[in-house]
Amino acid sequence: MVDSGGLLSRCTGFHPVPRVRIPPSPPIASLLLALLALLALLATGCVERFVRIDSDPAGAEIHVNGRHVGRAPIDVPFVHYGTVRVDAWTAERPGVTQYVELAPPWYERFPFELVAELLDPFDHVDRHEVTIVFPEAATPATREEVLRRAEELRAETR
Repeated sequence: MVDSGGLLSRCTGFHPVPRVRIPPSPPIASLLLALLALLALLATGCVERFVRIDSDPAGAEIHVNGRHVGRAPIDVPFVHYGTVRVDAWTAERPGVTQYVELAPPWYERFPFELVAELLDPFDHVDRHEVTIVFPEAATPATREEVLRRAEELRAETR
């Protein structure tokens, strides 16, 4: 026999479903929960990573991993550590390719990286510097020098 507050409960005072009163949560618990949520939002860490690429002579066009990034000197942000390919060239000199190893600092190694990236409230800036040095421009050989070297090579092959 099911009565949900109908005639039976009004006449007999019997309630088949007990009424349960849930007490309100104490204000301290809700305040603590709000404070914990606020701390979680404020305590997010941040690590910024940059590689500064300079050239000697200055003003070279720079490509990092095949992507044009601009003229040297330039700060290029990056996400992952490891080896990157840096290509540089000018109109006067031949192009130069250099492989650069970007090593992580101590706070970016496991398990410290979890704290630095997620929980540390301070911002960390990791900077690497690279200088691309162009070789000296070779002076063009004279006609006589080219002919002399050709004769030497011809003599060696006989």
